[in-house]
Amino acid sequence: MSRRALEHEQRRAAALQANMPQADRQPGSLPCHGNTATMNMNNVVLTNIRESQYFLTRCAELVEFRDVFEEIRTNVTHLEPFLQKAHNSPSTAFCLLFRLHQIGVTEKQMLQMLNTDKSQYVRAIAFLYLRFTANPKDLWDWFFDYIDDPSEVKVNLSKTARPTTIGQFVRGLLTDMKYFDTRFPRIAVLKEREIREYLDAHPFNIHAFDEDYVEGGAAPAEAARERSPPPVRSRSPKDRERERSRDRERGRSYDDRHRERDRRYDDRDRDRARSYDDRRDRDRSRYDDRDRGRSYDDRGRSYRDRDDR
Repeated sequence: MSRRALEHEQRRAAALQANMPQADRQPGSLPCHGNTATMNMNNVVLTNIRESQYFLTRCAELVEFRDVFEEIRTNVTHLEPFLQKAHNSPSTAFCLLFRLHQIGVTEKQMLQMLNTDKSQYVRAIAFLYLRFTANPKDLWDWFFDYIDDPSEVKVNLSKTARPTTIGQFVRGLLTDMKYFDTRFPRIAVLKEREIREYLDAHPFNIHAFDEDYVEGGAAPAEAARERSPPPVRSRSPKDRERERSRDRERGRSYDDRHRERDRRYDDRDRDRARSYDDRRDRDRSRYDDRDRGRSYDDRGRSYRDRDDR
């Protein structure tokens, strides 16, 4: 790159930064695992988001979580990163996704997005947000409750593209490292293998959310037409940590009981051994006394026999 081109690029970047919508992340926001400044997006996607007029104008007006929530609900119509691949025009969904990251999302707000019935696009963007920012080892805890969710959402831009279910969308986020023209942060190999093995063993089941569904059996046709709402994620990461702590305490208690039982058994065995040794010593003493008595009688008879002779 020539000096003139480099200077032009630096001036453009400085001007862009000056006009960039800014926001302080709200207190209690979920942490970003990785690069907080870029949200772990690749440079092509991120640069085009930051340069788009929609992001510099409309997104700058969205300063609170509820503003972004409503903007997603009313204006997002698909989940591709770009509107026009030839010009790399970023989509509304990804502009709002990055703006949501700038503002920050608390755990309570994330659960609200994941379980809302107002817009499936709000839910889908929440899953994308987690996939880009959450610690990969925590993704399964966030996504597990939704892997069979039958609610439909349109992912592709094409008008002829068919919608997919939230469950299938979530499964793809867990197993595919590439999302259209961008890539997700990597999941540890062993963790990814565990997830794939579980999902392969439990294929997507559109009836799993039916009220009358019994695992291992087919749901009635009536129940298949009446889909239950998304499940509420009843346990937060803090709840799961508390449960793990309780499990550890139970494990310690279980081990303590076994150690105490082993001590009692050892004490009982030692007492039995002492009792056995005591009885053996008494018997030996008795036998010794009896033998000494016989020896005394034998010597007495010997003396008498000698005197008689």
